[in-house]
Amino acid sequence: RPSYLCDGGEEKVDAFCQTGALQHVIQHLGHPDSKVVQPALRAVGNVAAGADRHTDLVVKSGVLTHVAACLAQTKASVRKETMWLLSNITAGTPEQIQAVLDAGLMPLIVGTGGQDCWDVRKEALWAVSNAAVGGSPAQLEAMANSGAIEFCVAACDNKTETAALVALLDGLKAFLKAGQALENAGQENVFSRMVEEADGLTKLEALQEDANEEIYEKAV
Repeated sequence: RPSYLCDGGEEKVDAFCQTGALQHVIQHLGHPDSKVVQPALRAVGNVAAGADRHTDLVVKSGVLTHVAACLAQTKASVRKETMWLLSNITAGTPEQIQAVLDAGLMPLIVGTGGQDCWDVRKEALWAVSNAAVGGSPAQLEAMANSGAIEFCVAACDNKTETAALVALLDGLKAFLKAGQALENAGQENVFSRMVEEADGLTKLEALQEDANEEIYEKAV
C-alpha cells in the first residue's frame, strides 16, 4: 500500500520515488472510483509533505492537472485529501506556490473551501495561509484577486479551531505586511483595503477579546 509506505520519513519517501511508482500512483487520481482515488491522494500528499525535492517531484509529475476533478468528487474525504495535498505544496518554495497559481487553482481552492464542509474548508485555509506566508508580493496579489483575503476573513472568528485560526491569522498578517511595504514605497495599500472591506478589522478586534493568548497575540 503506497499510502502507508510514503508515511515514514525522508528515506522511505526517497525509496518510493526511486521506484518510479509516483507517476503510476498519480495516474490513479483520474480514476472514477473514490476508493481508488483516496489512497492515491494520501500517498501523493505524503510525498508532497516531504522535503522540497519531494514536493518538486510531485508537482513535476503532473499532479496539479488532476486537482479540479478530485475537488469535484462527491465524497468529502476525497476533497479533504485533495486540499491537504495542495496545502503541502503551498507550504513549499515560491516556485511550488507559483505552480499552483499557474494551474489556475487558487480560485478553485477559495471557491470550494468557501462553501464546503468544515473538514474540507480547514485544509483549504491551510493551503491559502501557507501560500500567503511563503509567497512573493506578486503571488499575494494574484491570490488576493482570487478572493483569498475574503476567504480567510470569513473564517476569522472563535468558532474556528485554534490551529486553523492561528494559520489563517498568519496568512492575513502576510497580506497586511505586504500592504505595508507597498505603502512605504508610496503605492496604494490594496491588501489593507481588502481586509477592511471584508470586515476584517472588526473581526480581528473581536478576536483580541479571546481568552487564548496565542490567538490574542496573532490578532493584535
